[in-house]
Amino acid sequence: MKKIILSILCVFLLSGCAVPLKSQEMLPQFDFYDSLKSKKFEDNIFVNNVDVAENVGGQTPVTPEEYKITLVSSFRQADLYAPENDAKYFLDAYMSEMNQPVFGFNLTVTSVADYKVFRKSDKKLMFSETISVPCTKGFGDAFDAALRLRLASGCAVGENITHVIKVISKE
Repeated sequence: MKKIILSILCVFLLSGCAVPLKSQEMLPQFDFYDSLKSKKFEDNIFVNNVDVAENVGGQTPVTPEEYKITLVSSFRQADLYAPENDAKYFLDAYMSEMNQPVFGFNLTVTSVADYKVFRKSDKKLMFSETISVPCTKGFGDAFDAALRLRLASGCAVGENITHVIKVISKE
């Protein structure tokens, strides 16, 4: 009987562990990228400094490494990315917040990130914007609330990246 109780206790304790989001979970939808054409930044941006504030994401934390992988992949897909030696511009990104609900059937998560693009030659700031974008996942997306929160968190990051790419492409 003690083994059963101990096993159940271990399952509950382990289920509370925060598992960071993987880059695949944060990728934006790429279907809009064909409509983007930025002559100024096309094939010219290197994703340079990427950071995430401490404790962003709560039970679905975002790590700087996975966030950077997601940004590089997204900028490549949008034909904005260039290797460091070929780039004319550098992108710095800082995810400062992820607002998550405690409970609910429809879970709306909002990610907030600062993006700055600098010209490589003289380090002049060419673009700076703080982007706050929500994403909602409902009961139909996932029965389990923890999974629904994870899906909404990843989606919020992806939507945030989608928005910055759209804005940069209009520059």
